[in-house]
Amino acid sequence: MLTSKDQEILRLTSPVKIVDSKAFDVEDQPLTCIETLSGLKYIIEPKKGILTDNEILKYAPDSMAAAKIRIKNDVATMDDYYLAYSTVPWKLASYYVIIFMIIVPLISILSNWLILLFIVLLLVPIYNVKRVLDIKTRIKLNKTGNKQDYSNNTNNSKSDKAQFIKYEKEIIELKEEFTNKKINAETLIEKRFAPPQLTYDKFMSTVENAERVFDNEYYTAIDLVRYSDDYSSDMEEQIKAKIKTLKVLIKQLDNLIKELLENLSKDNSSDEEIKNIIEEMDRLIDSVSLYD
Repeated sequence: MLTSKDQEILRLTSPVKIVDSKAFDVEDQPLTCIETLSGLKYIIEPKKGILTDNEILKYAPDSMAAAKIRIKNDVATMDDYYLAYSTVPWKLASYYVIIFMIIVPLISILSNWLILLFIVLLLVPIYNVKRVLDIKTRIKLNKTGNKQDYSNNTNNSKSDKAQFIKYEKEIIELKEEFTNKKINAETLIEKRFAPPQLTYDKFMSTVENAERVFDNEYYTAIDLVRYSDDYSSDMEEQIKAKIKTLKVLIKQLDNLIKELLENLSKDNSSDEEIKNIIEEMDRLIDSVSLYD
């Protein structure tokens, strides 16, 4: 099964779905349209507590969460500022409207200390407003030095990171596909060869071995795309080779499922093709294990 991190990465990197002029992520959660200096866009925000700051910057660079991280790291742009604090004026207005709606009708009967509390409540937001304005000033002034170095590094590696993310998304999707097909294959084997038949044990063992080899290739591929510092043609070839192996293993499961479905209601004399596929899977598993 996919980890919560894998599921979140898949959600963040999948295309936005537009239905009846409304936008949704792959989990059919509605998305909010955000206005920035560069225009309108639909933002998929990362869920809290799953990804690290660096992972948020990698997989959801246009999100409000990523904007706040760049502000914290002092490498933000004005787009980041407006994205992170676009709701501040509305929140501030709502706050004062609520305060006045509660206090004004009662002001004539309030004691001195309650009036003092009212004044304090009026002044509290001023600190946060000042902090937000200071951030805006700092972003405007920070046009050289570290921010410039950061921008240069980001621009130089942007296409490379996009390529890695594309491969990572494909690898995670293959993992999800394999898991679903494995469950289907095991269910069909149990229906066709009810235990404790020897054939049942042999076929189940092959499927489990296929999963073991798949997982080994999957985690190696994921490590390559997640933790490689530099993109290179050699690294890309290694990743492509792992993806090819994952696809071959899935294809073998597909063939097994197809034969099991075709022979589900037949007698044991029709199992030769299934046995051939199992033997082919065993040879593939051995060859991959030997190569690793």
